[in-house]
Amino acid sequence: RRLGFLQVPPLTMSQEAVTIETQDLRAEGLLLASRTVMGNVAVTGLRDVVYVRPDTFQPWLSRLVGTQIAAYNDALLDAQRPYLLIGFGRWGSVDPSLGIPVAWGQICGARAIVEATLPNMNVDLSQGSHFFHNMSSFRVSYFCVRHDGGERVNWSWLARQRAVAETDLVRHIRLDAPLLVKVDGRTGVGVVRTDAGDD
Repeated sequence: RRLGFLQVPPLTMSQEAVTIETQDLRAEGLLLASRTVMGNVAVTGLRDVVYVRPDTFQPWLSRLVGTQIAAYNDALLDAQRPYLLIGFGRWGSVDPSLGIPVAWGQICGARAIVEATLPNMNVDLSQGSHFFHNMSSFRVSYFCVRHDGGERVNWSWLARQRAVAETDLVRHIRLDAPLLVKVDGRTGVGVVRTDAGDD
């Protein structure tokens, strides 16, 4: 017989009360909203967004997208600038047809992470399962936003913002006013607003 020990560190959970009302899901200045969110947090001060471009993304390009995301992540880590990350399919998937195959170290600078879908990447989302412990430990919120659901990402607003750097597949934008990220851990509802200065 053999005896093994399993170490299970405790999860870090926020006790702050974060409340999101129904009207918040349709409010002005909304960048995105979701009823499938992990976390319990209110974050202000995010001015950087790294997102995969919906107009050029194709699932067969997922590995290249992951490499480009990693480069932006490293630069933002060096600059000590946390950011919002938005991509398609499952972050961390080993199958490029289902999502973007990255390791945690390639996206670890993100303070909030979004999994979205497109008509050509319409898969069941992971809901953070690949990086659950990392996100819990570092209080990173995780949003799932389907293109055919009630809530959407405001892609046109993102496209109008000035790019710090961009490729044919990925854009890094820096905002003049910070974003507000709110996640209600009791209901699993979350929003990202572009008018954080009003809160």
